[in-house]
Amino acid sequence: MSIPITAIVVRDVVKNTLHELPPGERTLRVPPDLNPVGPVRFSDGLITYVQGGRVHAGSLDESQLGDAHAEEHVLLRLHDGKPQTDEWWLFEVQG
Repeated sequence: MSIPITAIVVRDVVKNTLHELPPGERTLRVPPDLNPVGPVRFSDGLITYVQGGRVHAGSLDESQLGDAHAEEHVLLRLHDGKPQTDEWWLFEVQG
């Protein structure tokens, strides 16, 4: 018999702080080389972000935090411990 997971620990890559979030939290899974400066904007299935002094755009699929693996990078709408409406921030799933 398995015990259901009620919280997943993620690390805010910018502030190096830990947060516990439910596995059903909406997230965007990203490649490990994505390293934006500041927030990522997500609209109509496209993200826009600044990296290396240039604006980049790309498409990502939405997922749930419970589908991510340890050390995987994800975007979450949480910063400073508060949910945000249009800003997505880079987090790393802890193992």
